[in-house]
Amino acid sequence: MALVGAASCDSSVPAPEVIEIAVTGHDFKWKCRYAGPDGTLETDDDVPVGAALHVPTNTLVRIHLTSDDFIYTLMCPKLASKEVAVPGIVFRIEFDSGAAGAFELRGDQMCGYTHESLFGELVVESPESWRQWMAGVTKR
Repeated sequence: MALVGAASCDSSVPAPEVIEIAVTGHDFKWKCRYAGPDGTLETDDDVPVGAALHVPTNTLVRIHLTSDDFIYTLMCPKLASKEVAVPGIVFRIEFDSGAAGAFELRGDQMCGYTHESLFGELVVESPESWRQWMAGVTKR
């Protein structure tokens, strides 16, 4: 159910109950994809995005974290969360998005701070703003 109706900017369409996002470390950067309208990751309708993750307020978020090549660490100080991305293993980070705000995401520890492309942002926004953002990324 992850993104069913997400491409519509109609404010009467509720935000999804669960957002599924795959975050993969690859060549010292994060590749991020949202589950598409079928609600399942790793299918043809997945929605690729940059390193800024957008989620609606008060929504359950599941990040499926892995790596294609090296060991990385994804850290979100706002969530007091740090998880390792290891090739061939998927770790799940699950949280309620809570209130609106913008929060730092960064590669940490194992890969160091020298890889600027491992820095990103978690943007928690109103369901209406999130739908508009998602409509924009699905048109690319």
